[in-house]
Amino acid sequence: MKKNKKSNFTFALMLIKKYGFSYLIVTIILSIFEMVIPIVNVYGLKVILDAIEEKREMYDIFTFIFFLFLLMGAVYLISAWYKKYYSPVQVKKISVKMREYFYNISAGIDLKY
Repeated sequence: MKKNKKSNFTFALMLIKKYGFSYLIVTIILSIFEMVIPIVNVYGLKVILDAIEEKREMYDIFTFIFFLFLLMGAVYLISAWYKKYYSPVQVKKISVKMREYFYNISAGIDLKY
């Protein structure tokens, strides 16, 4: 039974590599960015509070805040674009390719099977 699960997993990986590898990579990278943003927010707040406590120039603090918002905005825009445009198109392409793949396999199998 274990070998069957392993072969199924290997088969699934082969299909992903063949039909949706770029989609998988983009999804993983975007997921990592979305996971890191809350950590950056907390760390950014720490840096801002430390800068205020050390009585740094307000220009430096506002510059840091500006770049922090710029980073968060960029990740948000990329994420929105991915979810609204990129992902649906890629999922549809992968679905069509996989249907063709399985149709070609089933078309070559004898009807008694």
